[in-house]
Amino acid sequence: MWRKQMIDPYKTLGVAKDASQDEIRKAYKKLAGKYHPDRNPGNSEAEEKFKQLNEAYQLIGNPEARKKYDQGGLGEEFLRGTNARDFHFSFDDLESGVFEQMFGGAFAQMFGQAGAGARRGFSQSQYNPKGENAHFDLDISFNESISGSKRLLSRSNGKNLEINIPAGIKDGQKLRYQGQGHPSPYGGPKGDLIVTVKVAESPLYKRFGNDLEMELKVPLDTAILGGKMMVEAPTGRFELTIPKKISSGKKLRVKGKGVAQKGDLFVRLIVTIPENIDPELDRLLSEWASSKQAHETQSFS
Repeated sequence: MWRKQMIDPYKTLGVAKDASQDEIRKAYKKLAGKYHPDRNPGNSEAEEKFKQLNEAYQLIGNPEARKKYDQGGLGEEFLRGTNARDFHFSFDDLESGVFEQMFGGAFAQMFGQAGAGARRGFSQSQYNPKGENAHFDLDISFNESISGSKRLLSRSNGKNLEINIPAGIKDGQKLRYQGQGHPSPYGGPKGDLIVTVKVAESPLYKRFGNDLEMELKVPLDTAILGGKMMVEAPTGRFELTIPKKISSGKKLRVKGKGVAQKGDLFVRLIVTIPENIDPELDRLLSEWASSKQAHETQSFS
């Protein structure tokens, strides 16, 4: 039921009559977000305010419509024909392209090159808003984020959806699956499923963009004489060559062993001292230390 007296769209949106179209659009989006039914369930006053905002934006949200309104040529008959108060879209859609389609493309149809025929024929049936988006948080391991994987998501409708986790995905990144959200109450397409990926921290690896860093404990004899060691990386086991006379803290770069084979793996070496030193090794180290001390004393004198 339409009111006998039309609203003042400028006053309803809280903008001046000489406001720019961008100011009008921003004012509408801000107020529509505040009074949207999704944020005010069961609040009849907020619902009525939201309908008034829709009506006001229909009147002045488009330059052509605004021009006609200001000239007194756009009134209640226009609003009845476009069902301005009955437009429905989810709160998520307010910040997405759906908002622009509804209040951009629709007006373009009514006042663009389509002419008067399109203006007379436009109605809500020509734009059936999609259903609301569904949201789901998916926890994955650090290794899954590096190499990628697949997960089977059980839906409330009893059906399963395979989630493809791409290699190199980051914590907080979102995956969108079209048509897997909530059904539209207006006969439009289903909303989308938005999967937010939560990546667990790793006690072994650190990530820097596409590069990875890890620590590797190296026995003293290998650090002195060099050798080969097996390394467990997120991308799988591989053999690493340790050069002779390497010091603790030195980093070795292994190309192509980083995230999704795009980055590199940096292995920081930690030289370890054995708990039980062989007597022969102890004798050799003692002789070496004494020789070194004597050489330094001689050099100093």
